[in-house]
Amino acid sequence: MKQYTAIYVRVSTEEQVENYSIESQINLALEICKNDNIENYKLFIDDGYSGRSLKRPKIKELISEIYKSLIDKVIITDIDRLSRNVVDLSTLIELFINYKVLLISAYGNAKITTADDRLIMRFKGSIAQHTSEKISEHVLRGLKGGLEKGDYIFAHAPYGYVKCNDNKKMLEPVLNEIENVKKIFYYYSVKDLSIEKIKIQLMQENINIKTNAISRILKNEKYTGQFKYQNQYFSGFGLLTLITKEEFEYVQQKLKGHYKEKINDYLFFKKVVCFDCKKILSCVSTVKKNKTYLYYTCLNENCSSYYKRINENFLIVEYSKKIVNLYNKNHFTFHKVNHPNLNYYKITSLDQLSKEQIKETIIKYFKVQAIKFK
Repeated sequence: MKQYTAIYVRVSTEEQVENYSIESQINLALEICKNDNIENYKLFIDDGYSGRSLKRPKIKELISEIYKSLIDKVIITDIDRLSRNVVDLSTLIELFINYKVLLISAYGNAKITTADDRLIMRFKGSIAQHTSEKISEHVLRGLKGGLEKGDYIFAHAPYGYVKCNDNKKMLEPVLNEIENVKKIFYYYSVKDLSIEKIKIQLMQENINIKTNAISRILKNEKYTGQFKYQNQYFSGFGLLTLITKEEFEYVQQKLKGHYKEKINDYLFFKKVVCFDCKKILSCVSTVKKNKTYLYYTCLNENCSSYYKRINENFLIVEYSKKIVNLYNKNHFTFHKVNHPNLNYYKITSLDQLSKEQIKETIIKYFKVQAIKFK
């Protein structure tokens, strides 16, 4: 397959100025393409993403394309567009070298062929990281100063509140949503409902709140009437005390406990994905006649298999031969000897294994499987 040139542009929310704008970066890159007669190119745009990490959708896609040997050149306006982190920048430089990718910068030298070139690039990366950290410190000081003056400086109001029309730096409650928040904490802490069951319960009450939104609500300290920011507690801003600090801490411990319970109790935890959307299946349980039944379900609301579920016992039976084979493979060494009872040591069925042996085999050796729901 013919290789192409990648144009990578990035701007964070802190850098929305003329020289750093997406449009100006693209124009500079296209000018380079025009001067160098480059016609086969592709744009990779990370708009609103910080350069402090590689957790950016388009830089990940670019890296993936390089691994596939599809890219021979990368055009940037400056080195800090790639990364403002020295370690990440070094990783990218090594990747470019290993896959023979030419780095072209609109501003300054971007050579990485010699040790001296790479040293200079890393020095530039150090400056970029320092600049990023100073910007971050300045922004954080400004935000904290705003809170100390009594201004709600965050972009979005938490569920249950809106920003006041006459004063955007204050919040006012939305009464029906406030009641929903109280219900969510009550269902979780008192009724002991899982997040999935809370969603179903609310739907039965004609209240539509997504599971991830319920999770965010349960983890949001602002519903205690105060919150911690940069090691300092703030209150006011129109926030109401919907639950006590002690109740909130109890919920946080309960959330952590449920996560640990999944790891310990579910044999196929993070071992099965949805066939349709390829998302890892979530663990849910039901209790009938004092017996707990474990299930795996797809909680991707955009998937055709949303909330379909499959029983863990069914999976154990379905993959019984695979589990037995994995156990034999990793616990026995067979030698070619003439012995009539050679197969005596070989496990032939699942019922010959204890639950602990089955669990250990699945956790250590079982590869991720795609589950197709009926």
